Amino acid sequence: MDWSKTKTIFIIVFAILNLFLYTLYLDKYARANVQKYDEGTIEERLIEDDITYPDDLPQEVESLPYISAREFQYAMSEYAVPEGSIREVVEGNVLNVFLNNPVPISDAETAEEVQAFVDTYIPNSEEYVLWDINTTLNQATYFQVIDEVDDRPLYYSEEGRLIVSWDDEDNEIFGYSQTMLTDIDPGDQEKSLSSAEEAIQNLYQGKALQIGTEITSVELGYSSYSVLTQAQGDIYTFVPTWRIQAELADGTTEEYFVNAVGGGVIQLPPPQPAGQ
Repeated sequence: MDWSKTKTIFIIVFAILNLFLYTLYLDKYARANVQKYDEGTIEERLIEDDITYPDDLPQEVESLPYISAREFQYAMSEYAVPEGSIREVVEGNVLNVFLNNPVPISDAETAEEVQAFVDTYIPNSEEYVLWDINTTLNQATYFQVIDEVDDRPLYYSEEGRLIVSWDDEDNEIFGYSQTMLTDIDPGDQEKSLSSAEEAIQNLYQGKALQIGTEITSVELGYSSYSVLTQAQGDIYTFVPTWRIQAELADGTTEEYFVNAVGGGVIQLPPPQPAGQ
């Protein structure tokens, strides 16, 4: 055996092996650095794109449960309505009320008089929060809040909604449409939530935020997640959700919703006007 040649072969093999291992190390190191660079520069890219958000983002909430609930069935209940009004129940879970004696108002746009009507005439009014006043449709939309999770609102929930309607010519509230969730169960398993800042970063990485966007407010509520159909009534599940309001560079406003558990951007449709 030629030990000189054998020694040379071993040296070459070990050199190739060392080169291969070193290449693997460099590749792994480079990929790790790229990932760190990407994560570390999201904030820098937000600054470069002139995307700003408040310094006082919500910090106190770290976990919340999913919640489940059923629709309240008005057809099975003697649910109170204003005296002298006409009560109409649609598909069991939608209550339409028409007032024989409309309530005068002077200015619905300010919200105070609409809120006074809601507090005075509508049962369980404390379970709803004002969401929007639409002066084109002459309607004020409220969404149900969930007492079991610190009165957090249900975003765009058709199953927990109140719509008050008025006549702008006569300046009178003439009726309302109401749906309500009941048998609310927050469960006993709280989920870790993404932070408000992480929700904004998710929007940015998903290219949802335009250059020059100013985030004006961030709040935590719930949005619809799934529906389980049952003979005794559907069970609705709602997931913790970040609502992010923003003003765009052209002065228009926009709102975004991010799943606070999974991090995905949620596309929420606006509620349908009453009677549609």
